[in-house]
Amino acid sequence: MTEPIKILGVDDEADFEALILQRFRRQVRDREYAFRFAHHGAEALDALAAEPDIQLMLLDINMPVMDGLTLLTELRERKSPVRAIMVREFKPYGTISYDGMGSVIVKNGTSGPRIMLDAHMDELGGMVAAVKLNYPQREIADAAFALQQEIDAGERVVVGVNSFLATDEQPIPTLRVDPALERKQIGRLQAARAGRDGAAVERALAALREDAAHEDRNLMEPLLACARAHASEGEIVQSLQQVFGDYAETPVF
Repeated sequence: MTEPIKILGVDDEADFEALILQRFRRQVRDREYAFRFAHHGAEALDALAAEPDIQLMLLDINMPVMDGLTLLTELRERKSPVRAIMVREFKPYGTISYDGMGSVIVKNGTSGPRIMLDAHMDELGGMVAAVKLNYPQREIADAAFALQQEIDAGERVVVGVNSFLATDEQPIPTLRVDPALERKQIGRLQAARAGRDGAAVERALAALREDAAHEDRNLMEPLLACARAHASEGEIVQSLQQVFGDYAETPVF
């Protein structure tokens, strides 16, 4: 079994530990991350001495006993291999200085800083590889679930949803498209196909498929050629599907 990544959180905020463990509850449960916590720089140095295999540190600037900048200086002098992410809070969003471990977004809320760590994106091989592993989909699902829990519990106020509700609000009418419009559009498409040069359309679509099969070719010109030949959007998409295939997202639970 792969050992979890050990991360040391250094912050004197009272709810910092609870927020981190809540945000990364899935990774903690799946033993991807193992968190340790310290309230200031001196405690952090003690924690690093006790557990030298800690790989990453999230730290604040303003802390008692030893602040974040002093801690970084001390780590440099000791030639510590641990990678540090300095959290510098601003409103409404924070900015982060980091050394390549990942990116961090810090948002100030009513209950303190919320930290979202997008770790190992580069190590996964970039966004395309991450999507294949369902990494961003899982993070989005987790964030949406946590947000809905806050709204349902009243911890996050959403005007018109869980607070300041209108008592005289009128229902919004549902837009229902007349089926006659669909029949009209089908008729227009059939007329366009009947009046175009079918052979020219097939040549343009074949050229599009040929260029799409080569990674070094720009598809803008063949796409424009298809449009000028009056190929339909569906025909263009189908031609590209023959080259690239269909994408089917794996459900994430």
